[in-house]
Amino acid sequence: MYLVDLKHPLPDSMVICHKKIIPPVKAIIPPGSEFKFTSKLIDVRFGRSDLFDTLYFNVSHRWAKDSIRIYTIGNKNIPLKQSVEVTLRPDVPPQNPSVWSAYRINGKGYVYMGGKWTEEGLAFYTRDFGDFIILPDTVPPVITPLRINRNEVRLRISDNLSGINSYEATLNGQWLLLNYDEKTRTLQAEPLVPLSPLNGELVVTVTDNAGNQTKHRQVIP
Repeated sequence: MYLVDLKHPLPDSMVICHKKIIPPVKAIIPPGSEFKFTSKLIDVRFGRSDLFDTLYFNVSHRWAKDSIRIYTIGNKNIPLKQSVEVTLRPDVPPQNPSVWSAYRINGKGYVYMGGKWTEEGLAFYTRDFGDFIILPDTVPPVITPLRINRNEVRLRISDNLSGINSYEATLNGQWLLLNYDEKTRTLQAEPLVPLSPLNGELVVTVTDNAGNQTKHRQVIP
């Protein structure tokens, strides 16, 4: 056991019983000031209005089972007042960076954070601390028709990773209003003019956050 007075400068390391210990706290960041934390793999930029109180900041990284690096940034139980800018640098930049994005690990799933690739790495904004990972998404969304006839169009949409970004539909080339139910993940369209049937070529386009796109085409007789 060891005690460190956090009101004084942080030690780079400590030697106890001939063993070198690296403190988990990497920086002390006061609120109301701009601060940039820089390391080999992780940069975090704090603005003047991002923190509620003094932050004892920690970062680390480890390898997942599939040899993908997990970046731990801060303590997930500490709230942020506003989003901070994060830059992650993988060991080897991906060959096709457009399909690689940042995600925050949430239980057994992922929350899409997006990001923009620059010479420095993958930059994105987050209002939550936690574990982050860079993953590729090359699988387009899935569109499952449930009921398509002259009176109603109902489809279920889903995406395996980055999540749905947008959806649209046309009927004979004309825009068709869609209503989305998030709980059931269903899209529904009805005739804009009462007693006017839906007939002709229906085209539904769904795009995920990674830019993958799926189209469903069907002729309603």
